[in-house]
This record gives sequence, structure tokens and C-alpha cells, in this order.
Amino acid sequence: MLKLIPYKSIHDIESELWDSLVPSSEIYHKHDFIGLLEDIKEEQTDHWYLLIYRESLLVATACLSKFRIELDCLMQYKTSWIKFLRRYFNNFMMVDVLMCGLPISLGQRNLVIRKGLDSGPILESVVSYMKKIAKSRNINHLFFKEISENENHIFKILSDHGFIQAFSLPYMEMDVHWDSFEDYVNSLKHHYRRKIKKGLAKLNIDERNFLFNVKKTGMQMNSYNSHSAEEFYRGYMAIMQRATTKLETLPYEFFKLLFKVFQHKMEYLEIKNGNEVLATALLIKEGRGLHFMFCGLPQYKNSMYDPYFNLLYAIVNLAINSSCKKIFLGQTAYWSKQQIGGYPKQRFIYYHSNIRIIHHVIHKLKRYIFPQTNLREINIFKSDTPVKEKHSVKMKYV
Repeated sequence: MLKLIPYKSIHDIESELWDSLVPSSEIYHKHDFIGLLEDIKEEQTDHWYLLIYRESLLVATACLSKFRIELDCLMQYKTSWIKFLRRYFNNFMMVDVLMCGLPISLGQRNLVIRKGLDSGPILESVVSYMKKIAKSRNINHLFFKEISENENHIFKILSDHGFIQAFSLPYMEMDVHWDSFEDYVNSLKHHYRRKIKKGLAKLNIDERNFLFNVKKTGMQMNSYNSHSAEEFYRGYMAIMQRATTKLETLPYEFFKLLFKVFQHKMEYLEIKNGNEVLATALLIKEGRGLHFMFCGLPQYKNSMYDPYFNLLYAIVNLAINSSCKKIFLGQTAYWSKQQIGGYPKQRFIYYHSNIRIIHHVIHKLKRYIFPQTNLREINIFKSDTPVKEKHSVKMKYV
């Protein structure tokens, strides 16, 4: 018999208890990160944190978030007509949703189930509680988000509870198995090897002696100061202003707290031309994995220095120097990340509407509203280099 205990604040749950089920690779389900998001107190956002027990054994944890969203940001096709209508109807397709997940795009789920257990009753318990909240708060749209292709078979039971399975954006990963950055460069085919060397040369970097020393090269690590959060936020906002679709825009307060709370576990990488910041990245090493969390690109005029590609090269170098085996690269800039050796892993969402006509329409049109993102296949490595097998998940819509 399962017992679900809800909490309204993650701070009411002991961090050791919450983190006891969380795999090391799922840093966005860790107690400290969730607490940071809760503490920024976003308007129109509410949270529930679930502990699920079987007798005295903790078997699952989950985060639920209620927030307002523009539904078209989840659609992977042209939505210019929606933006046009929103000029005259401000709230067109803006709805409150209840999501099993955090109100932030990070490509990881926020429901963890103890290994070896039957997930069916646990998911049924979570769905039942979500529907209870939805009824009391008059919320008509429910989501489970960012289910990975390796775990999707566990969550397919959600279809039995009226949820529609659909594609989300792929998530980029990269395997790391080199002893040095020079070995990595030498494993590439000529075209990609030449591209990296040309990019690094713009910052006077030699791949044979790739140092994070701003006096010798255009890169440095963890040069924190009182203005770091503000400087990074400017670059982050420059990206968000250029983005065509976005689930959320994080406030400055979030990054201010992130730099304060995570300073001793977060890597702050800067690409510079003299004193001018060209690109920045926030990364966390957890176990043998390096997580590319957020990026800042202040302005386009610095493209002559290849700032984003040089940022990616520096991340690869950091992963090698840190003895990481995998880089978690996120859900953006697919072509750029493929050109350094990244590969896509499919993500899925599950959606349910309490409004029958909307649920029916979404079900009938899901292959057009949520199409699979087809990425160009590419192999940048020489034939004698160990590479990840081809990743391509095909899901037949029925």
C-alpha cells in the first residue's frame, strides 16, 4: 500500500532524505537546486513536493509546478499566426498548467522512482494527486515532461490514464574518452579538426597546450567577483531576446542566488578578448558527468572570434581535464554541438486536458503540433575512433 505525503516547501523535507533516491546525473532534481528555484518566488507559480512511501520505505519523489504558460512555446512548428492574434487578444493560448517537473527548460524529469519497483502504482498515485490539485485549482492542462528515451517504457502507462504521448525536443549528450584535448582534436576528421584549430587560433590558443589562463589565452575559469552574476545575466538575456520560442525567462534574482549558493560546486567559464567578455557558461561536475547548465552570449558583433564554438571547445577540454566520461549539453544549438561530437537523445512529454474538445484536437493533430525533430546525421570522427552508436528513436503516432 502506497502513501503519498505532499509538502508545499522543499525546505520542509530533509535534503538527505530527498537526495537519497536521486541519481548523480540528475542534478536538477537535487534538493539544493530545487530549493534555489523555490526561493526566487516567481509570481503565478506554485509548487508541491511529493514523498511516496511503501510502508516505511521511500519509493519515489516528485516535483509538481503550477504556472502560466504560452502553449505555443511547446509547439515545434511555425506559430507566427498565434503571435499575430496575441496582438489583439493578450491572453490567447496563455493558460495555467500543472506539470510534473520544474518551470524551467533543463531536459531532465523531476520524478524519481526507486529501482526495481513496479512504477505503475506509483505513477497512478502521482496522476491521482495531480488531478485532485487540478480540480481544486481549476487547471485544465496537465503535463509530464522530459521523459528520456531510455525510460519512456516506464511512463507509457500514463496513456492508460488519459495522457497523450508526444515528442519533446531532443537532448544532446557527448561521450568523453580522451586523455588530452590534443588527443580529441587528432581523433577528428580533417574538416572538423581544421575548424577547431582555426577557432582556437583566434584566441591565440594551441590545442597542444590548452590552458584556462586569461593572461596567456582568451579563456579563464572561476574568476568570481561581485559583478559575476550581473555580467552573466546580461549575456543570458541577450540570448533570450533572440530566442524565437522559450518556456521561461529566468530573473536576475535566480542567477544571483545561483552564484551565491553554488559558487563552490559550479564552474564559471569565460571566453574573453582582453577585458571584453565574448561568451560565458555555467557548468556543474557531478560524478563522472559535466552538465552545461546555462550560457551567455552578450552580442553578435564578436562573431569574428567564434565565441560559441570556442566555448564548446573549452567545455570539452574541461571535461577531459576533469576525468569526466559524459557531457550533458542540453536542448539547444544542435548543429553546433553535433560538430564537436554530441549526439541527440529523444525526450517525450505526456499531456492531458480536462477539456474534451481540446484533448481530442491535440490527440488528432499531435504529429503536427509535436513533430519529431529530425537532425542531420553526422560523424565527425575518424573511422578508428570509438563513437556512440546511431541514436534515432522513431515513434509511430496512433
